Amino acid sequence: MISTALNAVPGRYRRGLSLSVRIGTLLLVLGIMAMFVGVAMLAGSRNEKPKEAVEMKETPYAYVTIQNNYRINLLAVDYLGTMQQGETEKEDYYLALFVDGNGDPYYCALRADKKTDLYNRLRAYVADETQVIGDASFDAYYSVHGISKFKNLQQEFDQGIEKYDGIVSEEIGEVKKSIYCLQYICGADEDYTAVVKGMQTKEKLGDFAAILLGAALAACGILLFVRNKKKRSLPAEEQTTYQYPQQSDGAPPQNDSFYRPTAQQPDNPPQQD
Repeated sequence: MISTALNAVPGRYRRGLSLSVRIGTLLLVLGIMAMFVGVAMLAGSRNEKPKEAVEMKETPYAYVTIQNNYRINLLAVDYLGTMQQGETEKEDYYLALFVDGNGDPYYCALRADKKTDLYNRLRAYVADETQVIGDASFDAYYSVHGISKFKNLQQEFDQGIEKYDGIVSEEIGEVKKSIYCLQYICGADEDYTAVVKGMQTKEKLGDFAAILLGAALAACGILLFVRNKKKRSLPAEEQTTYQYPQQSDGAPPQNDSFYRPTAQQPDNPPQQD
């Protein structure tokens, strides 16, 4: 029977994989996947040229894509919020608007990293009470991202539109709402190529990091396999058996607490009729 056959198999073959083997397998698989992704990304970007910027004024909104960088004459409206990492301020977000290739204005979010010159210019605009909407325009290069990518930005963006839409629409007419957050790249034409190359170099460093991380995980997985195999190859520990101390006549002591003598059998058992 099947149950009999299973019971006949030694216990060590019926036992599941040890925890170290399972963890080692997981680390090895994750490591190989990370290395594969890193190599694929690095190979794909090997001969990558800096993205050419597209003129937003020549691009209808329906054809705007996150795959392109754009040259945009952007109009800043007001401050939305600041992203912080611990106590350190990293970047600011603003309500802004742009005009597409059909001449239609659209609200967007504007992301200004603290390391850029735009960051200080926008802060100065907000701090100057004599500045009004329309005074802060920035003809520059921007990359495009979805607003939903940034935590809590959508809510601040919608509230900013609700606050200023009445004022803006009186000046330039109806403004539609986009789904994009524009990130400042640079302002000068001669800086664009160098800045974009620098951004692509950072991405390549990230690919190298993925390869190194994958190699480290795979090495840890292999190490766990080796340790487990080495442990299984060690001889089993011998069982310690209890030996009764023997008396001079060879019989076990009568006062030993572990000794349980068997019942004495009669020399001549009674016969049954």
